[in-house]
Amino acid sequence: MFADCPNFTNVTFAEGMKYFKAESPFGHTPIAELDIPQTLTELEGLLDYSAVKTIDIPEWVTKITFRGFQLTEIPALPGMTEVPQYCFMDCESLVDATLPVNAVTVGKNALYGCDNLKTPVVPDKVTTMGQNSVAFCPNLEKVTFGTSLDEFGTGVFSQSNAIEYIEFTSPTAPHWYQLGDPTNTPETAGIFPDNVYENALVVVPEGSLANYQKQGWFRKFQHAQDSPTGVNDIVVGEVEAPAEYFNLQGVQVSADAIVPGIYIVRRGNTTTKIAVR
Repeated sequence: MFADCPNFTNVTFAEGMKYFKAESPFGHTPIAELDIPQTLTELEGLLDYSAVKTIDIPEWVTKITFRGFQLTEIPALPGMTEVPQYCFMDCESLVDATLPVNAVTVGKNALYGCDNLKTPVVPDKVTTMGQNSVAFCPNLEKVTFGTSLDEFGTGVFSQSNAIEYIEFTSPTAPHWYQLGDPTNTPETAGIFPDNVYENALVVVPEGSLANYQKQGWFRKFQHAQDSPTGVNDIVVGEVEAPAEYFNLQGVQVSADAIVPGIYIVRRGNTTTKIAVR
């Protein structure tokens, strides 16, 4: 409709509009501002493959997609309780992604093919990760799941082979739900790629590892552990004290001996977790 219009930057929708749907209406067009009336809550396809890098979306919008968008980060999107299918698919500029804070479900292929995505964060209200929702993201390194995660679809992280660190914060392990091939089992659902099961470090809340290991898909992980507790016994010095480094088993590591991985850093009264690349 308005594709490849380099000077088209502002879009105003008429009062009273309730729904908008189009296929890439502003493809490669650098929209800078949207005037959206409060009656208009769903805008499917509006920003697909547009040239916008960042934009504000009002809180009353409950559904919008950004497929192929040149996003560098995901807008706040407080009105979205669902990340729709294909919502951020092929957003190749996206590096860090915190999904909408009120989202309950992440739909099929929602972050599929985000080539440069490294650290997605799944908020606390998300209960369901849909089929292939974060698949084919070759630079994905770290994934953090919120406290409400309850179920995975098949192949959620299929072909996202670079994952090194996975953190679950719910004391109850999510289960796999049947979808697609009826011969699939939790062990063959391929929620994560085989090399991630073999190599990635997986951390679950303290005392919940046995619970997680009851799930067939989780038992495939070869490096899974409860959250580290050894650091709790360290004597705390003054605030100005130099940093002390510990691995996830709570064993102190010399700063000169640090290699890529996840570490706990203690400096005075402050303890933080860092990723070294």
